[in-house]
Amino acid sequence: MDVFLIICTILIGLGLFGVSFYLLAIYCHPDDNGIGTHILLKILVIFGLALSWAQVLMVPLDVANARSGGGLDMQTFWFVIYASIALMITILLPFAIFLYETDEDKNIVKFK
Repeated sequence: MDVFLIICTILIGLGLFGVSFYLLAIYCHPDDNGIGTHILLKILVIFGLALSWAQVLMVPLDVANARSGGGLDMQTFWFVIYASIALMITILLPFAIFLYETDEDKNIVKFK
């Protein structure tokens, strides 16, 4: 098992989440009242950005792993990435869109 690849993978993964958080903080819409509101939705944005970049960076990791003797089980890595993307696309993102677009100011039912 190649320890250097494992350390690089962990550091790049943490870097992806850090850069995703930084980009979200910079490009957050002023109507969202900063980074502290709608925490679940912002976590999903950070996780989605990190997943998209992780999918791209898996190719060089797979090549480096194959050249060093194949110490990492890359099929499991690919399965986790693609299963996470499928979960985001089919369940989490539609729920997040529905949650974000709800209007808390208008009550559907009026209580007496």
